[in-house]
Amino acid sequence: MGGKPSLLLPGTAGTKSALWQGGKQPLSDAEGGFFDEWRIGAAVSLGVACVDQQKHPSVGKRLRLPVADEPGAADALRDRLDVAVRFLHAARLDGLNCYVHCARGVSRSSAVSLAYALAYLPEALATPAAATTWLEARRPQALPNAGFARMLEDWVRGGGRDGCAAALRALDAAQPAAAARLRDADAAAVAAALAAAAGAAPGSPGAARTRKWMSVVKTARGLEPRATNNKVEVVLDSRKGLDDVAAQARRDAEDLWIDRTVRRVDLEDLSPYCFLRDYVAASRPVILRLADGGDAAAVEAFFEAEDVRVSATPDGRADAIHRAHNDGRPRLACPEVRRGKPTAVDEEGEDVLYVSDQDGSLSQFPELARRVAARKDWPLPPAYLRAFAESGRAKADAVNVWYGGAASVTSAHRDRAFENLYLVLKGAKRFLLLPPTAPAWLPVASCVSARWTKADGSWRLVDDQPEQLVDWLDVPSLAATEPAPAVADVRPGDLLYLPAGWVHEVHQAPRTLAVNWWFGARCDGPRWAGAELARRVGELRSAAPS
Repeated sequence: MGGKPSLLLPGTAGTKSALWQGGKQPLSDAEGGFFDEWRIGAAVSLGVACVDQQKHPSVGKRLRLPVADEPGAADALRDRLDVAVRFLHAARLDGLNCYVHCARGVSRSSAVSLAYALAYLPEALATPAAATTWLEARRPQALPNAGFARMLEDWVRGGGRDGCAAALRALDAAQPAAAARLRDADAAAVAAALAAAAGAAPGSPGAARTRKWMSVVKTARGLEPRATNNKVEVVLDSRKGLDDVAAQARRDAEDLWIDRTVRRVDLEDLSPYCFLRDYVAASRPVILRLADGGDAAAVEAFFEAEDVRVSATPDGRADAIHRAHNDGRPRLACPEVRRGKPTAVDEEGEDVLYVSDQDGSLSQFPELARRVAARKDWPLPPAYLRAFAESGRAKADAVNVWYGGAASVTSAHRDRAFENLYLVLKGAKRFLLLPPTAPAWLPVASCVSARWTKADGSWRLVDDQPEQLVDWLDVPSLAATEPAPAVADVRPGDLLYLPAGWVHEVHQAPRTLAVNWWFGARCDGPRWAGAELARRVGELRSAAPS
């Protein structure tokens, strides 16, 4: 995805005031290349390093919009749209050729190009849909993600476009002759692009969307179409082809899916319909701030338990890969299970304890279970749970209790068959998240299932079933992966919605208490099929020779 820069607006005489869009690749060309050939004089950089003036001395004006590093990329970009639009227009009026780019030239840069076109030529491009048709005609791989698309719709409806258009007319007034020539040339180019798009797009809008997606897919390296008996098959160049497919999936996830910081929303500001539409249906995590999520009585009820199952490990990493065995095969190390009071977790000692039993551990805490049952708004108020149920998640399959300290870390894994509603009652949790397609590029190891056992003061791993291997994500920490994971900081009274299939690694503050509800996910449809495809690509990569 991305590809070469695309000429969006030709400017005047083909040599001045042109508008280009693309990715960051031209920035790494030390010889100048594209920048020198097209005399790029101004650049808007979104979420990537600014143009290096020593490498590209022609670029005299630069605007950096670090939207990828701020919470809520769409909100952050909306706050800067007027700056970007005025910057581009002023540069073009000065006769400078302009380049708008993000990492891949697909989503963030497309949002800026669309905003500029909507404000600059409102008569020709009356709606975001019309502007998108024009942009796709000039750059087929352009694909603003759903958040940016909604942001542009709101920006137009809310008067943001009108305000920018007025600012551009004020700039035109200072150079009326040059502005008129530029506007006439660009309007003619836009009209021609729209006419060409209309003539080349038979069939439904859905068919046009499919053709656009195919144009994006064709840029993936390592894929070679070959005709066989009037059919087309894809030939993979061994490991390289698989690696290229995985790399493309990684870039797509970064451009289209991952929000660097998981959005935090007050539940009272989010209708059940919007929760279902924007997060459940979109498989997008969100932190819901409950109106009365904290509950001191629930915390007290937890500590009244007398005899519960407690997990124990030497290093705090349960269900994690260990490679210290003398036969060289990795082990998936499960914790030793002990019984005792939950307060044992807080006692100082060389062992790391964690209340983390699953499959319905709430039943081990009778007083807490009664308190949870009394809270009719947990995990969500009834109207939200009905919407959740309408999406195929009728009732919770299990309710679990978690209590531990900073030494306990949940290694990277995914729950393919469960939607997760995770409520923090005390302390704080940090989730590092990657989308369900991540197994396509994350390494996987086939491990022997083993369990920690402590005897005579020494820890050792004992194999459960040496002949049965378990595939597990072989990632020491998601913090070191590319792309960087989304981060969800969940505090008391916060409920994290974690869709099925999302890879997650979990850290916590000392004495953190949480309850989570697992709802059985639908194991059909495009979401499940896409996640399974990603998993199989990862398995093929692991099995293929390097």
